Amino acid sequence: MLQVSWAANGREAEGYMVDVYDPTSRSRVGHMVLGADARSHTFRKLSPGTHYRVTVRATAGPFHNSTPSSIHCTRPLPPAAVHWLGTGHLDRLSASWRSAAGGRDGYMLTLYNVWLGTVAAMTSLGRDTHNFTFMGLSPGYEYSLEASATAGPYQAAAPNISGWTRPLPPATVRLLSTGHPDRLSASWEAAAGGRDGYTLTLYHARLGTVAATTLLGRDTHNFTFMGLAPGSKYVLEVVSMAGSHQTSAGNVSNWTYPLAPRNVYMTNQGYPNRLSASWRAEPQGQDSYRLLLYHSGSGIVAANVSVGKGTSKFVFSGLAPGHKYLLEVVSMAGPYAASSGNISDWTTPSVPKNLSVVAEGNNTMLISWDSVSGQQDECQLWLRDPHNSTLPRRHTLDRGQVQHLFQGLIPGRNYSVSLSCVAGPYWSSTKPLAVPMAPNPVEDVQCLPESRSFYLNWTSSPGDVEAYEVVTERLSDGIPASKYVMRIPTNKASVEGLEPNSSYQITVSTVGRNTMRSQAVTLLCNTTVEALPPPLRADIFQVEASSTVIISSDLFSEENGQIEYYGVIATTNDSLLRPTQEIMSSTWYDHYYGTEDSYLAVLIPNPFHPSSRSSTETWRVPVGTEECGQSRATCNGKLKANEQYRFSIAAFTKYDPVAPAVTFTMFSAAGSSADATPFSIPIIAGIIVGFLLTLAAIFALVYWKQLRAKRTKKSSLPQEMVTYSLRNIHRPIPIQNFKQYYEMKTASGNQAFFQEFEELKEVGKEQPKVESELPENVSKNRYPHVLPYDHSRVKLSQLGEDPHSDYINANFMPGYTSPQEFIATQGPLKKTIEDFWRLVWEQNVCNIIMLTVCMENGRVLCDHYWPSESAPVSYGQVRVHLLMQSSSEEWTMREFKLWHEGLRAERHVSHLHYTAWPDHGIPESTTSIMTFRELVREHIQSTKDAGPTLVHCSAGVGRSGTFIALDQLLQQMKQEKVVDVFGVVYTLRMNRYLMIQTLSQYIFLHSCILEKILEEPLLGLSGTERSCPIPLKSFAQHYAQKAAKSHMGFLRESGRPSWRLSRKKPALQHHLQATSTHGPLPASSHMIAPE
Repeated sequence: MLQVSWAANGREAEGYMVDVYDPTSRSRVGHMVLGADARSHTFRKLSPGTHYRVTVRATAGPFHNSTPSSIHCTRPLPPAAVHWLGTGHLDRLSASWRSAAGGRDGYMLTLYNVWLGTVAAMTSLGRDTHNFTFMGLSPGYEYSLEASATAGPYQAAAPNISGWTRPLPPATVRLLSTGHPDRLSASWEAAAGGRDGYTLTLYHARLGTVAATTLLGRDTHNFTFMGLAPGSKYVLEVVSMAGSHQTSAGNVSNWTYPLAPRNVYMTNQGYPNRLSASWRAEPQGQDSYRLLLYHSGSGIVAANVSVGKGTSKFVFSGLAPGHKYLLEVVSMAGPYAASSGNISDWTTPSVPKNLSVVAEGNNTMLISWDSVSGQQDECQLWLRDPHNSTLPRRHTLDRGQVQHLFQGLIPGRNYSVSLSCVAGPYWSSTKPLAVPMAPNPVEDVQCLPESRSFYLNWTSSPGDVEAYEVVTERLSDGIPASKYVMRIPTNKASVEGLEPNSSYQITVSTVGRNTMRSQAVTLLCNTTVEALPPPLRADIFQVEASSTVIISSDLFSEENGQIEYYGVIATTNDSLLRPTQEIMSSTWYDHYYGTEDSYLAVLIPNPFHPSSRSSTETWRVPVGTEECGQSRATCNGKLKANEQYRFSIAAFTKYDPVAPAVTFTMFSAAGSSADATPFSIPIIAGIIVGFLLTLAAIFALVYWKQLRAKRTKKSSLPQEMVTYSLRNIHRPIPIQNFKQYYEMKTASGNQAFFQEFEELKEVGKEQPKVESELPENVSKNRYPHVLPYDHSRVKLSQLGEDPHSDYINANFMPGYTSPQEFIATQGPLKKTIEDFWRLVWEQNVCNIIMLTVCMENGRVLCDHYWPSESAPVSYGQVRVHLLMQSSSEEWTMREFKLWHEGLRAERHVSHLHYTAWPDHGIPESTTSIMTFRELVREHIQSTKDAGPTLVHCSAGVGRSGTFIALDQLLQQMKQEKVVDVFGVVYTLRMNRYLMIQTLSQYIFLHSCILEKILEEPLLGLSGTERSCPIPLKSFAQHYAQKAAKSHMGFLRESGRPSWRLSRKKPALQHHLQATSTHGPLPASSHMIAPE
């Protein structure tokens, strides 16, 4: 289309003629005649983009007025099919197009940078050009191309097309581990040019899968991937995006951090050269493990081991014994490692070899071993005692030591010896080596012979004794003829069924609890000639009107042996001619209160014996002079009123309650006096013959019964001493008869004392001790067998909610004036000192009597429970202040001030401490303890309104019991003129276990009473008894001489008598020591607790 327009030049024209010519062909392509009013005309259907020459002529008639011709062109068509020929180049874009219909002068190409909004390039091209490449473009940008066809002044633009240059890849791409097991951080730098954005793709290297992908903007240069698998290798691809173009930077890889190993353990499993490591193997999270083992001290690597990821344990071998090692288990993942941290353990130390033991004696062993190799913190030699397993003895070895001597062991006990070495927390030990210690042989074996038996006793062997083996062999011409073996648990034996006047070899061995036997001790002992009753010389004796029997020295003959005792039998039976042996068991009590018409009224030692210092030929014995009360013992009690009594005199060559050797006179006539008319000779002869026949029958019957009884006893081995039944509890002895009573008891080596003490052995033992045996209270007892009876125990106030805080090992004890005059308790333990002072305060104790030292022969008998200096010391709520202390040779007096913190109150307490009483023994003299007792009694009298007096030793039974009994007996003697030792001890034992613990303490009580009586004769001795007392200084000599006349066995090995007297001790103590060797300790006095 071409529009032609013109303007009139002032003259009117009739019309216009417009012509269009193609300049190229010079042909007219358009002609139009127009009217005078026309001023323009549009030619259509012309060729687009073609130049035309146009002429306009004005016509008027035949005339033409032509304007100069002008060249004009039609508007061209835009290029067709404009498109990009090639893409994917960093700096170029190639465009292509087709020519549209018509013509054109050429083409105009304009390239725009879309992101910047600027013209990137512009070019004009000829009409025949149909493609063009833009060079030098920036990579990664979007470009818009405008292609126009030009014709003259006209342009016809095709629609814009867009295209992208390929972007440059990201620069400096990195994949970093941040130390986390589940994340990796990617970073990169932007390259030159532009881009549309970035694509990040993360691959799991082992699995070959895409772990994560993300699209990021063009300005993002880092990214953190989360939730990854620990200890895994990942590959990252970072791609620059520009349109449809992607340019990868290539792959980078890295690992997530591995998980640190868990549950890492290391143990030696008892080996000296290896350590076993273990840990929890996770299914993922690591590539492998590395195990690093270091020497703890030097830090040197002892082992460096790598193991696969599925491994969860490893054993290090070839290590040094007794060393500490540090283990680090590291999880490996690529270049990364995660450590579990260090754990440590020790290899067990090595121990010496060839441990050997040689017993030296009965209480010593020598242990030897090879030198110890390797490294140890220390090595110890252990001696374990099965009876004291909680407190083994140990000795720490010096470097290089290969021998050690253990002393002070218990004979008869099996020990276990082992050697252990310690390294860190571990120890290695040799196998225990059993070492039996031989028991000690017995000492001081003594034989008290009778005609058909021996009574043996000896000093108990210290240590673990199961039994004693006694072998008795009768010697015939010096050759053993018969052998008899018995095994007994105690240190005394009675051997029956022997032949009179025969020699026997006796062997005594100790059998330990480990079944070992000691060296045997042998002695010779001869049975005595069988005692025969003394022949009766005359049946006539005098009886005064006052019932006083006159014993004449020539009444009986001593041709069958020395007469030991005389007795007087009283009877109201007027038909009885002569006493029988059955009457010997009847006492005054049986007669006076019972149905017996005959009884033994008096039993006295032979007053005509040379040792009695008496030159008289007769001895007056008044009958019915004693106040016997309810005593069931032999007692010379008052006669019944309105009864006629007759009397018989008995003479004993051997006094034995079961089988005495005795001869009786006929009973005197009723109402006989000094002037009684004797029987005629024929009557006397007839009576004597009848009596002898009767006596012979009786003796035959008695002998048969004895023999049968002995056979019965012999069949029930082992034999024990006869235990006499408890006939009665109270046995008061009038003080005027006490000397005679004492002499009788000390005859035959204290045998009577022993028998009486045996009766007390079981007293009180069956009473309950429930509270003391509770597990919560066991540790509060110093000795496990000395426990307080429940019925008499002292109860403390309860502390808080603890129901067992009321317990202390203490009992109320009766005195002479009150059933709770004393408290007997054990020496405090460290853990019970506060309880002890609580007891003192709550019971209002003003006097504490202490009868032991705190330590004796290396043993703690009592813990020190009072302040040593004047500075106050608090024991729980009670603060104790030492005000005064004064010491003498045998005791110390202290005064304490007590302050109770809770009650805000004050008291004063006296502490009387006797220090001269040995454990399990008796004081050096009776004088010392008697003086101390008077001092104690003065303090008690001065504090009458106070609570009980507290008495303690170590266990609170032996010395404490002896002292309490002594105080009670001395008061009884003064007030009642009688002494009941048996009854007092019986009562004490009913209140606390084992009061008066040993036989020597029991005899010591009697000795103290006798000394008091001898010191104060006005207490009630009759004139006859006071006429020739035995001086205290000669007391031991008197009884030693008397006992020496008995048949003693001698030790064959030593050749010395087993009787010993110490010249260093006071006279009465001499007697106690001498006689105690013949009085065997009863079973109840075995050393269960120090006293």
